[in-house]
Amino acid sequence: MIDSCYRLREKADYDDFFLVEKEAAFRQLEKAKAIVQSVESYLKERAQKSADAET
Repeated sequence: MIDSCYRLREKADYDDFFLVEKEAAFRQLEKAKAIVQSVESYLKERAQKSADAET
């Protein structure tokens, strides 16, 4: 998931000319949302475990 996002961004940054289809952009956006959601869940879980350990 992260790899495909990275590779598309890299192409957009370094290729002389790169067009992204709207559908491909939306697929990447959905992948990015999933990554953010996973990270948020992980951080909330870690914060809860840390708070529980302090009590």
